[in-house]
Amino acid sequence: MEKENELVLTNLVLPVVKELLLPKIKAVLASLFKDEKDVDIIKDNFTQYLSQQYEKFLTIDTLALPNKQTLLKLLYEPLTVITHENARPVEILIDGYNENFLPKFLRIIIEDTAGMGKSTLTKRIFLSIIEKAIGIPVLIELRQINKENNFITDIQTQFSRIGEKISLEMISGLLDDGQFIFLLDGFDEVAHADRAFVNKELHKFIEKGNNNSFLITSRPEDSLVSFGDFQKFTIKPLKKEQAFSLIKRYDNYNTNKNAAPLIKQLQVQEKSKVITEYLGNPLLVSLLYKCFDYKKDIPLKKTQFYRQVFDSLYESHDLSKEGYLNRDKYSHLHQDDFERVLRHVAFLTSIQNKVEYDKDYIIKIIDEVKTLTPDLSFNSSDLLKDLIETVPLFKKEGNNFRWAHKSLQDYFAAKFIWNDANDSRIRIIKKIYNDIDNRRFSNVINLYCELDPKTFEQTFLMWLLEEFVEYYNNSKKDFKYISKQLFEARIELTFGDEVSFIYSEDDNRKSENLLKERNGVKSLAFLRKANSTFYRYSKKPKGILKTVFTSRPNLETLKQVVADKYPNLIMQSHHDIDLGSISFLEFYKIYNLDNLETNILNQKENFGVTNTLLGGAYKMNCSNCIEKLNNLKLNISVSPEKDKNLLNW
Repeated sequence: MEKENELVLTNLVLPVVKELLLPKIKAVLASLFKDEKDVDIIKDNFTQYLSQQYEKFLTIDTLALPNKQTLLKLLYEPLTVITHENARPVEILIDGYNENFLPKFLRIIIEDTAGMGKSTLTKRIFLSIIEKAIGIPVLIELRQINKENNFITDIQTQFSRIGEKISLEMISGLLDDGQFIFLLDGFDEVAHADRAFVNKELHKFIEKGNNNSFLITSRPEDSLVSFGDFQKFTIKPLKKEQAFSLIKRYDNYNTNKNAAPLIKQLQVQEKSKVITEYLGNPLLVSLLYKCFDYKKDIPLKKTQFYRQVFDSLYESHDLSKEGYLNRDKYSHLHQDDFERVLRHVAFLTSIQNKVEYDKDYIIKIIDEVKTLTPDLSFNSSDLLKDLIETVPLFKKEGNNFRWAHKSLQDYFAAKFIWNDANDSRIRIIKKIYNDIDNRRFSNVINLYCELDPKTFEQTFLMWLLEEFVEYYNNSKKDFKYISKQLFEARIELTFGDEVSFIYSEDDNRKSENLLKERNGVKSLAFLRKANSTFYRYSKKPKGILKTVFTSRPNLETLKQVVADKYPNLIMQSHHDIDLGSISFLEFYKIYNLDNLETNILNQKENFGVTNTLLGGAYKMNCSNCIEKLNNLKLNISVSPEKDKNLLNW
């Protein structure tokens, strides 16, 4: 073992094993009537596990610097997590293991979009736990959990050395005793076919190990609402200064010092909404650096980012050396053909929600692509070798292969729908639109909108607006006694949502118990399926109002994308934390919003106040949505006439 590794083992790992694990191991062994000599074997297993994991997470792979060993600590820009689920927002800086984070909340979900740094943050916490000797970290990549490899067997595999497998009884005993910190990364990356099983097993695992701490990371997923006892956090976008700091960090590993000229260009364009979005996302910042290294300009669209990243990887610039290196491809595919194959691979794996594969699976996918592209000739194993070595869009981890980042899969899947789906394009889009689990396609939809805005408007957008106008017209007959202004304000905030209100004196266990006493456990079931909850203060009478939204999942995904692309149609809703008087509501009673005039929420004198209580995630614009829908239908009806001009030659 090298001297540096020996220092890691001596100074960091052994104290954790000695101070935290040995007492637990001896206690469990005693309860299981095992021989005392087993202690040394198990101690050695844990020492090796912690050492190997620590060394593994010291370095990370990045799209900006592929196939280079880069130290996580040198590239990690401290991220801030924030929760809005309390009455007052809570912000916590994560630059390691923060005592105000896991120790305080014990069960946490970090939910955010692609590229915000969830996995990197998790690894940074893992390293810090060992360095501070404050617990026993266990990182489980949830995409690897399935019926053949449940949580306990995965932990058993991680903790065991070859020929010295730790018993399942020992692991169960250690879990019961506590002091483990489980970092459960990538809930959204669980294969679609395994989702129900993993969700069920995760609940059982958490219940069994309830003396331990748990952190789950994921892109937005509706099934996460079943983890009602977890505190949900999101990651705050990077500030401009943080983004520039991250750019400078990449210069540490690159002979071409691009940070200064790149930052100079960004400062010229910093008022641009596009640039602001790029700088807030750590992944996009890294792609900025990668693209600038390749073409010395700043792409104005995300799709241009990914295109330039692919171009630079295919052409195989060795950016750390002078000159240019163009490696032969094992598959001997031209760049356009290589990308065409990649688009098929991305789509076929995306619909299964799989980002990691064993060799048999990925070869089977590539073989299937060969049947769909009969005009191309290549060997499946050679293509896979290209994806690892010469065009490193994939990583090889042990015996498994995975995309370097899921957003790459999203990009090429979106391009497949645009370029390759042909007569199936509209049917694919319709299936995505109606899929109740279409949040997994959120980034695909977003990127598709950039690639093919015309088809996006005539499908995703038009279908959404048709549903909204239908909801508008159906509700109009129920609210004839209300002014148009108040009626439209209600419709704009409630489209696609079921809404309930709960008013309480405080926000603690006492309130929950009183709520159950008054309403019964059954009537609280809706809380477990709610998509989002907003907390507001009321001064008269003094208390906290909880507004609970249960949204149609497929519509929520589309509203999110449209709000980003068409802010004149849908915008994010903002609400004041402090409310005025809501004296018509009683404490600890559940109020469900409907269209009945007899509902106290809909009574004429309360209707406007109820509107102010809504404050959902998104707000439609009635007049703009109706006008846009009419224009879309008009354009479709006259498009054949426009097409005649294309044939007039």
